[in-house]
Amino acid sequence: MPNSLNKLIKNRLFWLVLFSISLLSILFAIFLQNFKLIYPCLYCVYERVAVIGIALITFTLIFFSKTKKINFLLMLVLLITATKGALLNIEHIQLELHPPLFSACSQETNYFPKSFPLNEWFPSLFKSYGDCSMVKWSFFNIPLTHWLLLFFILYILVSIVGLISLILDNKKR
Repeated sequence: MPNSLNKLIKNRLFWLVLFSISLLSILFAIFLQNFKLIYPCLYCVYERVAVIGIALITFTLIFFSKTKKINFLLMLVLLITATKGALLNIEHIQLELHPPLFSACSQETNYFPKSFPLNEWFPSLFKSYGDCSMVKWSFFNIPLTHWLLLFFILYILVSIVGLISLILDNKKR
């Protein structure tokens, strides 16, 4: 079993599929914003950053999936990024399920570092306009934030399985 897992995480097609899923997620968010006029809230913007991070990591794994040390490091960064995205997403879901009486979140994305102000460089992607407590879109009567949580859980599981596979493969040798 560890051998088949090892083959899977070294498979470029596997990482290409995972990269495609994350890229399609980003493109779908852009579609909702620009064509359905569903504007992102502050949590949406930070969740986008996590999804873009996941896309960059999986894109890198397409080319470096055979190098063990780089693979291990990228899997670890993938785990951290997906976990942070999931934690932000859970907070977002809580705001939707239990909206506060007053504003749920700021519309100011002042949390980006001054040396890396994504909200100023790419306002169409990283500027928040919406209310975090409103459910803006759903599919099969399931809000987008819940679908996004499944996305993050998928990448958490992939990174955990990948790390375990790499560790077991290392112990064999």
